[in-house]
Amino acid sequence: MQKVTSEQQLSKWAELIQTRLESGQSIKEFCRMNGVSKATYYYWQKKVSKAKCTVFEEVKQSKTKVPSGWM
Repeated sequence: MQKVTSEQQLSKWAELIQTRLESGQSIKEFCRMNGVSKATYYYWQKKVSKAKCTVFEEVKQSKTKVPSGWM
């Protein structure tokens, strides 16, 4: 249950971070307007970034694996 909640929060923050990037707002302005501390924003930005890197590495590794016996 906790993993689902964490994934939901990660997804929510990924959308919020993308919205901020598209809006062109500064982090300070975005946080003030959304009632979020800058520390919380940076915390989730780091988590989202790590999650994206992990997914990218998994996809990259799955594409480079060749079934045994294939040349």
